[in-house]
Amino acid sequence: MKYEISRGQWAAFLNTLPEEGALYHNTGIGGSYPNFTATAPDRAKGFIAWFSDTAYADWSGLRPMTGLEFEKACRGPLPPVPNEFAWGTASVHASPYALTNDGTPSEAISNMGMGTGNASYDVTAVNINRGLRCGIFAASAASPDRIESGASFWGIMELSGSMIERPITIAHVTGRAFTGEHGDGALSGAMAIANVPSWPNDQGYGAGLRGGSFSRVADQMRVSDRTFANVKFFARPSYFGFRGVRTAPVP
Repeated sequence: MKYEISRGQWAAFLNTLPEEGALYHNTGIGGSYPNFTATAPDRAKGFIAWFSDTAYADWSGLRPMTGLEFEKACRGPLPPVPNEFAWGTASVHASPYALTNDGTPSEAISNMGMGTGNASYDVTAVNINRGLRCGIFAASAASPDRIESGASFWGIMELSGSMIERPITIAHVTGRAFTGEHGDGALSGAMAIANVPSWPNDQGYGAGLRGGSFSRVADQMRVSDRTFANVKFFARPSYFGFRGVRTAPVP
């Protein structure tokens, strides 16, 4: 996924599930089943637990990424740069951002860091303790190159900062059993749980945290930072989002 999942996408997902499952996976989406609606639907969705990450991935025919794929998604084929962020340098805009058109499809940053990487971290976005519009830095950049827009080598957005990434880790036996199998569109039971055998189960053993978030310090956004790469989190705090992947077909 080029962008982290948005609130609008999450509402659409909930509306396809059995009612019990929709309520189980719903955090912060308004309305009632089967007509959930999201305020600020273009904003990155937080409060997503691992069991909801995998449910969305299975339902959509995607899969979780691995920690090695996270680094490849950031760097591409380029050699590592010491202390780099997803945009390939060790610098990042340090001042709080000024937000305009708050909550609208044209939500933007008015004081981008020219010549430095841009990302939402350590609640720098005018102390707004939540996600911003998906892709906001690329859309706000005067000359949207990789550094100014905070993009990865491939143009993938918000791999450093915003919502934390949840890759599968090879540092845990459950993670090493992962085979890269995609979801098949079918979930199990009224609670709508992922049922792909090789994925870490709904407790999250075998998955970790990478890439930092809007509530974390800048150092945790670094591509190679593995402070929480093998830490199991069952909870769903505000900075837990989701990004699924799919293996490219063999030419």
